Amino acid sequence: MTLPAGIFLVVSLLPAVPSSYGQGIPGYVDDSFSCPLVTSCPAICVSDAADCPDAATCPQDRPLLCADGSCVAFDVGCDPDLYSPCEENVCGNAVTCAIPVMEWDACSVVFEQAYAEAENCDAADELPALVSWTAPAFVVGYCWICIVTALIFGYCAYNQRLAPIGEVLPLDEFIKAGSRRKSSYPVLEDMTKSIQEGNDETLRIWTQTAYKKTFAGTSIYVLTVATFWAFHCVLAVLVKFYYDQQWERETNNPFEDEVQVLSVFVVVLIIGFVWSMHLKWPSSIRSLFLRRCTFEEADFVAVWSPASEQINENTKRARHIQRILCCMDAVGRCFTAYFSFLFSDVTRPKIKGSFKFCPVEINPDGSKSFTFRLRRYNMGPKMACFHPGIMDVGKTLHDFLDQSDGLSEDEVIQRVASVGSNKIDIKKPHPVRSILEEFNKLFYVYQMYIIWTWLNYWYYYMGLIYLATLIAGGFSVAYIKYKNDRDLYKLSQLTGDVKVLRDNNLMEKKQDELVPGDVITLTPGVASTDMILISGENVLVDEAALTGEAHPVVKSAIDPAEDKSTLYDIKTHRANTVFAGTSIVECKEGDRAIVIKAGSFSTRGELIRDILFYERHRFKFDVEIEIVLGILIIWALIAFGITVRLLGGVVENSVYTFFYGAYVVASVIPPLLPTVFVVSVGISHERLFKQRIACSESQAILVAGKVSVAFFDKTGTLTKQGLDFISAQSFVDGKFYPNSFSKGLTRAMGVCHTLFKSDKEGMIGNQVDVTMFQASNAVMDCSNTKSIKITPQDGSPLAVTKRFEFDHNRMTQSVVVTDIETGRMYAFVKGSAEAMKRLCTKESLPTDFDERAKSSAAAGIYQITLAMREVTQANPDDCASIPRDEIESNLNFLGFLNFKNQLREETNSVLQELASGDVRSIMVTGDSIFTGVCIAKESGMVSPNSQVLIGLLDEFGKIVWTDSATDDVVSLPSIEQLQGPDCNINLAVSGEVWTMLLARSETDAMQLANHIKVFGRCSPNDKVSIVATFVKNGYITMMCGDGGNDCGALKTAHVGIALSDSEASIVSPFTSLDKSVTSVLAVLKEGRCALASALKVYKYELMYGQVTTFNQMANAYFGITFAEWNWVFMDAIWMISMAFTLPRAQANKKLSPARPTASLLGAHTMSSYLGILLINFLAMVVGLVALNQQSWYSCRKWVLDDISNAFVLGDNYESTVIWLITGYQYLSSAAAYNFGFTHRAPWWSNCRLVFFFVAFTVLHYYVTLSEDKVSCLFRINCGNENVVRPVIGSEPYPINNNWNTTVMPYSFRWVMIGIMTANLFLNMAWEYYVVNGLQKKLTAKGRAKKDTRQGEHAPRRASVKVSTIQESTFETKSIRKFEDEELICV
Repeated sequence: MTLPAGIFLVVSLLPAVPSSYGQGIPGYVDDSFSCPLVTSCPAICVSDAADCPDAATCPQDRPLLCADGSCVAFDVGCDPDLYSPCEENVCGNAVTCAIPVMEWDACSVVFEQAYAEAENCDAADELPALVSWTAPAFVVGYCWICIVTALIFGYCAYNQRLAPIGEVLPLDEFIKAGSRRKSSYPVLEDMTKSIQEGNDETLRIWTQTAYKKTFAGTSIYVLTVATFWAFHCVLAVLVKFYYDQQWERETNNPFEDEVQVLSVFVVVLIIGFVWSMHLKWPSSIRSLFLRRCTFEEADFVAVWSPASEQINENTKRARHIQRILCCMDAVGRCFTAYFSFLFSDVTRPKIKGSFKFCPVEINPDGSKSFTFRLRRYNMGPKMACFHPGIMDVGKTLHDFLDQSDGLSEDEVIQRVASVGSNKIDIKKPHPVRSILEEFNKLFYVYQMYIIWTWLNYWYYYMGLIYLATLIAGGFSVAYIKYKNDRDLYKLSQLTGDVKVLRDNNLMEKKQDELVPGDVITLTPGVASTDMILISGENVLVDEAALTGEAHPVVKSAIDPAEDKSTLYDIKTHRANTVFAGTSIVECKEGDRAIVIKAGSFSTRGELIRDILFYERHRFKFDVEIEIVLGILIIWALIAFGITVRLLGGVVENSVYTFFYGAYVVASVIPPLLPTVFVVSVGISHERLFKQRIACSESQAILVAGKVSVAFFDKTGTLTKQGLDFISAQSFVDGKFYPNSFSKGLTRAMGVCHTLFKSDKEGMIGNQVDVTMFQASNAVMDCSNTKSIKITPQDGSPLAVTKRFEFDHNRMTQSVVVTDIETGRMYAFVKGSAEAMKRLCTKESLPTDFDERAKSSAAAGIYQITLAMREVTQANPDDCASIPRDEIESNLNFLGFLNFKNQLREETNSVLQELASGDVRSIMVTGDSIFTGVCIAKESGMVSPNSQVLIGLLDEFGKIVWTDSATDDVVSLPSIEQLQGPDCNINLAVSGEVWTMLLARSETDAMQLANHIKVFGRCSPNDKVSIVATFVKNGYITMMCGDGGNDCGALKTAHVGIALSDSEASIVSPFTSLDKSVTSVLAVLKEGRCALASALKVYKYELMYGQVTTFNQMANAYFGITFAEWNWVFMDAIWMISMAFTLPRAQANKKLSPARPTASLLGAHTMSSYLGILLINFLAMVVGLVALNQQSWYSCRKWVLDDISNAFVLGDNYESTVIWLITGYQYLSSAAAYNFGFTHRAPWWSNCRLVFFFVAFTVLHYYVTLSEDKVSCLFRINCGNENVVRPVIGSEPYPINNNWNTTVMPYSFRWVMIGIMTANLFLNMAWEYYVVNGLQKKLTAKGRAKKDTRQGEHAPRRASVKVSTIQESTFETKSIRKFEDEELICV
């Protein structure tokens, strides 16, 4: 069934005007569409039928006068249910004379005297004077408002200016106070770090102020809240009084006329709006009435935190935008000064920021504390203010071993008072709370008062529609926020019991009862704290949820033989540390660990804090939306003035003019505008999850739409997770033996690793080690809990005496073993060729060591170098105390092991699409730089025909550049040469070279970084440094890695994508559960789609608002409005359907060559918006001009007389034309904006929007052409025989115009169809061909220029010359870093 047919079925069941109405003289319709107009004259009311004028009496053939003024024959009789238009005549003239049919102009001439007498009668019925504004009820209202307002401002002045108690303590005053107060610094959020770094700017801003509750303050607070809601209650009562009068109910209504009610309503509305908006400026109404006090008395502590708003120096803005921002900033400062004066807010700094009022808790020991951003701040008996609770369990490894006896209960109580319990204190989200928080925002306060204006003046159905729209938008935002909060809350919660050693007794405690220093017995399950192992070996831990590590890792206890002064470092001693949030898969009974960090201080807590207080990077639209809102407010005031001016000269009572103007203001700022970005992000979030990509920070989706640089780890990301063993190269007696295994090499392969054999998981450890061990054919026996026995292929069993984990700084891993048969001990070491060369004796190294290492790496071989030495200690116990530096020295080279990184099948296509999508790909790997270059060329990251210059340090610590193809030392071109159009050179550097470049000059390093494709031999810190430098210089970055040593870089980049199968992973905003690099494309596509969709919905919402504004102003010009169902369809059904289906478009299958704009005032957005707005406006003008050109219209024009009755204002041809054209613009604008350009799928793929658009278009065209009950639903092409019940009536009412119909000639109906169709196609053509088409051409042109700059046609190679970095010429000329420059980094 089609939509029009369905609507016809519904409306056919609605009651219609009695059939006799349209058949008699009173409802005469001249269907000739000619002028002058022949119609029924207005009714003449008399007290007796004999008093009727001669021309208003019944003819002889129909002598019987009926109640409605019609005449019938005696044998027909009158219908007793006929309604008399004179029934409610104020002068008592209840008889309706016969209604004659004649030319409309003749009626006023023939019955001039009768109409004049009726006017005199109405004038004699003088209304009583308006209820006096000095009446007792008004006086009480004035006094109440004045008293409450005076109490508010008076209390604030007394509290902050006249009699403040306590201090506002900025940190710079504590610095000046001297060392005697350093122990009580109110370090409120990373302030300890700020103090250490000497960040005076930060120290100057962060403050704490003490407040307490008082009876006076609480009383004023109650009065204020009561007054806030009292305005709404009074408005509700006035609305009731209005409709009581309209429906003539017998109530205690103090008002005699609707004008009186509406006048009082307007006054209350304006006062209530201004009063309520003022109260939204403070942080909260409750905090306004807290009394300043000393910190000893505090019930609350107000923490001032500055806004982390930092404008990136590389972000350019148009000059006119800068000027507007400066003006708005000045206006903002004026408002801030005004409100600060009113509320006596002397504690607020002059920079942007916010107050957070934190409730103070009293601890069991009597001390006080409060929690801010999940951190506990304490104040003891002798402290002047609050300071952060910090508990340092120990600094050296022996500090932890010395605490192996656990804590006493008294110590536990003290530590709970200091840092709190082991909880991440996130309030459990509740949907009701999320809804209340959303609707408590300033925007909704404004919208509620707008809704009150609609509830009057017979528009309460519009008020309900606006309310439903507002609720729908608010609920959408609140639901998405609730889902995000719920997911984060689940991540923060850990339950279960743990065995803890207290008072030398092992007891069971809840996880949340642990404190730093507790000694616990390990059991399988999720760890709730960071802890260091003090006993036990080969503890198997799954770190996927925290680091994204694909495979479980083995942890071991700290070595008691370590030097007592060895400082604990979380990176160096990672193999001894179990982190909160990781899962202990396998451990032995009796394995123990000591808690070093708990709650929000733990690794999991820190990551959750990052998510919870994450501030999305600010786009241009975050700044420009303020400008747009300012423009809309100014436009709303102008439109209000125009509307008042249009009606002011012709409308007798100004109260109706106010409502018309208020409706125009309400249209300017659409109610769904705040939902634009949230809904688009929520839709993309759901789609990513369906693609098995988990997202812990949904706001990062928008940032993904602007990514310009993508960093990739190599192993496990661009290449497959495992490595294929290729060959071994043994070195014996000064000769290499390819594809052979010497005894020493075989032994090294079998023992030089940190593998562990688990009964459940099998061989656990690094996958390279697993492959190497399997190639050695050795056998591992882990049955002995004290020692691992490994039997190499030669049959000589070896016992593992000591293991050293792989050190990213050393680039080595080593092991000490004992030959069980001979008792001799050996040290085996493996690592990178560069590191091992330094550790081996020169005599043991081959002369072509470097050449072999380079050639293997250049061929894409992952190469491990092995060496050994005999340990001369007498027994294993003595060996345990040997430092690692001694073990890894004076080694004898054994040979090379060669592995091959196999590219993932999808890598080439992913990198190719990224390149076509204007995203630059860079490799950051811990592997050899030569291997990295080989993989880069193989994967297409580097063009095969391009020259790659590799920067390495020589033995003198200087940077030497070599050609990767010829191995010749070359001269590094200058920056200008690298930027030249004929240059085809890419750079590759090692992590240590990057560190040196950065230390010398960050500017120079960044200029080179624009041409570096491969960073090799990178430690985790190097990866963080590289990504952070790009972020600092204005690039929007993405990092993709498989966890482990990529964690820091994943968190540093704007967008991190971890390849992990842990859905609960919080190592990065995105987690690819399928561990596929194609997830990068999915995230970027959805990011671009979400950003593009958000901008499209934004344009549509603004278009809807301005189209409504124009049609309302046109209505005001003619003194008309639309019928009820017209408003319902326009503002509810059509607008909501289009707004919520427009962002449902799928992401495009391919990345576009250009990123989507993020500017609301940029050329692309403004040309799209203003172009379609102009087309829509001109279409409305053309429609009205076309109407004015119709000959039949000249005698059917609407004459503005009285706008007090909204029911009679919609039955005219002006409202018909305006509604048909502008109403369809709600649909045609959405259709135009549905074009996907290049970031969204083609328009037809958005099935929901296409369905609604087609259905509503069919309905609209049907209403335009038809003449039945469906069209009468909208009072279009409607006669009295088809009218149906309106929205707010129980019975249908007849057509209210002088010609008793709204039917248009068929020819003009097709004119309307033509204008609407032309409007549709012009909108679509403008968006598709002009806006998007021009953008495509500009993008293609920019792409061609970029390709020319890359020099694909005439590559220039670097000249062969010995060169160091000092010899290179660096120009200070800046490189264009961020082409669209639309992100403002925070």
